Amino acid sequence: MNIISIQNNIGLPKYKQIILSIEKAIEVGKLIKGDRLPSVNKVCLAFSLSRDTVLLAYDELKKRGIIYAIPGKGYYVKSVEITITQKVFLLFDELNIFKEDIYNSFLKNIGKNVQVDIFFHHFNVQVFKKLINDSNGNYT
Repeated sequence: MNIISIQNNIGLPKYKQIILSIEKAIEVGKLIKGDRLPSVNKVCLAFSLSRDTVLLAYDELKKRGIIYAIPGKGYYVKSVEITITQKVFLLFDELNIFKEDIYNSFLKNIGKNVQVDIFFHHFNVQVFKKLINDSNGNYT
């Protein structure tokens, strides 16, 4: 459990301390892509935290694309790119000159440390539904 560090009375919520601990472990090379994180139950027991606190931290890291979950197996490091603070899901019907202008303007004005993933459904309802369902919970 040397990956996660929690301190009391420092004015920083515990879920944010978990996030910062995992980011620091990635930054210094303690965690690499594919490594398994401590289970929610282990973190709860080690630091006397509620499951909601740990899940809040892990969910935030999931939304940022840093970790992913395999149901029944655990949480794993997906990306060592921790500078990305937001992930944006952008869905268009098709790419044309007007959509390209919107997209370029969007990228120009969105700011730094933001990852934009663009998708197209080409007027196919099944593709639209699949893209939405598969992306649910993975974007900020």
